[in-house]
Amino acid sequence: MEQILTFFPLNAKVQKGEGRSLATVILIYIALAAAASILHWLLGWVVVVGTLLSILSWLVGVYSSVGIILAIIQYVK
Repeated sequence: MEQILTFFPLNAKVQKGEGRSLATVILIYIALAAAASILHWLLGWVVVVGTLLSILSWLVGVYSSVGIILAIIQYVK
């Protein structure tokens, strides 16, 4: 578990039983995914850039989802 958390530095801020730290980290992950989606929406019409942004948006969404799940595990643990 510690090896995985090196890729998610925000999750180090989550403290057990403190809901405010969990909510902050979750909101940051959601904002990151939303920013990637907005960027894809704005520039997605350009063929090559749109394809790259589509892949990037998908990767950021997966990263954010895994980060949120690990943050919840860190909170409960």
